[in-house]
Amino acid sequence: RRGGCPRMAAAQTDVGSLMRKSQAPYWGEFIAQLRQTKCLTQGQLATLLHTDQATISRWECGISEPRIAIRQKLESLAKDTHGVTLAEAINLVRSSPFPMLLVSQTHVILAASASSGFQEGKTNLEQTPEAERACLQAYQAELEQSGFWQMQAPRLDYAYNNSEESRKAVVTSISIAGETYALVQKAW
Repeated sequence: RRGGCPRMAAAQTDVGSLMRKSQAPYWGEFIAQLRQTKCLTQGQLATLLHTDQATISRWECGISEPRIAIRQKLESLAKDTHGVTLAEAINLVRSSPFPMLLVSQTHVILAASASSGFQEGKTNLEQTPEAERACLQAYQAELEQSGFWQMQAPRLDYAYNNSEESRKAVVTSISIAGETYALVQKAW
């Protein structure tokens, strides 16, 4: 390298690669699940996004992640669930190997993957540890105020941190047959 501090450049690269590693698995899982929901091959999704199948594969494997413009297109595709029934969405969440929930506007869990640790038919608040409940209630108020349930804020991330633990989730609004639901996926 010419100029600059090689150690500083290496440190910046390491931080950058750590950030990519932390986001890329989310996007890979999101894209794979989106394709499954839409019944699309990697090639078909690549055509929709004006890219190639190899790029879709790299995203799904977590090798790289999509640019912001592509992320917005993917999130838009996820919101557009034309033809997907509530039963199909429930089956998708239940069969997911990843921690995932489908939550109604009344905060009742309609579907939960086995790895989520939540039970269906109960609210997420009643299944949340006591220490975290105030944080979840504040988050639920934020969902209301942001227009999440009216599809005005398609994604709001949830974060809970205390001195002993940290939890994060990506929460995306989806519309099925005119009703809005929250699709919740653990963020790594």
